[in-house]
Amino acid sequence: MEIKVRARPEFHLKLTFEHVQILTELASVHYDARCKSLVDFADSKTGRRNGLLTLWGLGLNPANPWPTSEYVTAKFHDLDLCMKVMEMAQIMFKGRATKLAIVQELQKSFFKAMRVANNELGKIEYNVNPHNQT
Repeated sequence: MEIKVRARPEFHLKLTFEHVQILTELASVHYDARCKSLVDFADSKTGRRNGLLTLWGLGLNPANPWPTSEYVTAKFHDLDLCMKVMEMAQIMFKGRATKLAIVQELQKSFFKAMRVANNELGKIEYNVNPHNQT
């Protein structure tokens, strides 16, 4: 038997509550159901879980009484979905330069982080074989 071990990135993002609010605004009206699910709220009747942006917002909301980290955690797929959500920002935020500038900053940062992850971690792979001494 052979097992491949590959590195998968985990991103720790120092976002503000405003960043999450903007992403939430974009995701809530997105045409793709997977993108909309980023803003889902938990529902015990349906078994639905909180979406990623909902969790980030709960953790970063300054009105929350519990202490939180200033960082949120994401996987590559999460950043990829956020990039998809931001595709419609030019239309959604037309005439709102401040929000567009924030989206552009997020896009640039996410893209760079994803590119670094692909270039560096994509090379890391190990084959594990119980018959070889490794």
